[in-house]
Amino acid sequence: MFENDLKKEIDSLLCKSTLIEVKEVENDLTTFFDSVATDNETSTQIKEAIFYILSELSDNVKQHSKASKCWILYKKEKRNIVILIADDGIGIPAVFETYFPDLHEDDLEKVREALEKGVSTKGEGRGYGLRTVRGIVDATAGEMVIVSGGVGYKIFKNNKNPLKIGITGTVALIKIPVDAKLDSNQFYNIIEGRNERN
Repeated sequence: MFENDLKKEIDSLLCKSTLIEVKEVENDLTTFFDSVATDNETSTQIKEAIFYILSELSDNVKQHSKASKCWILYKKEKRNIVILIADDGIGIPAVFETYFPDLHEDDLEKVREALEKGVSTKGEGRGYGLRTVRGIVDATAGEMVIVSGGVGYKIFKNNKNPLKIGITGTVALIKIPVDAKLDSNQFYNIIEGRNERN
């Protein structure tokens, strides 16, 4: 039941999102950045975290997904900031097959690896985007759903529950409380990879 409800929520948000050609994603992000920047209810540090999330996830779509289309949503819903980025691409497991063919993990483990350890196609110390996005979500007591190639996780309060949902491509759904707090030191520690979970 939980996964069916989650699929309905994702489908509903996809219907409300903006469809973008992947080659235009950087140009079209300006509209979303403007929406975030003019939001007077949200703290400067949370805005900066949202800019990072939007940039990192859309960059992943452009660089790795081999997608032609991307869907982006940024809005406030009740007392949460909702961010959705989805694509029609090959998915995280297939990206792993391309860049890390010696890893013989199943698809769910590949998604977990991207969320927890971070993997980089850019070299040591770079490209740990999903791990960093998760760090921001954890630090703000937010919620994150990542589904790629039909498998993924729902993360809430540092708990990670596996999912299997009939979704192709990749979907990242993030909810951050409007009144979340995140100071500058905390944010930069997360960005620099110094937010290791126990």
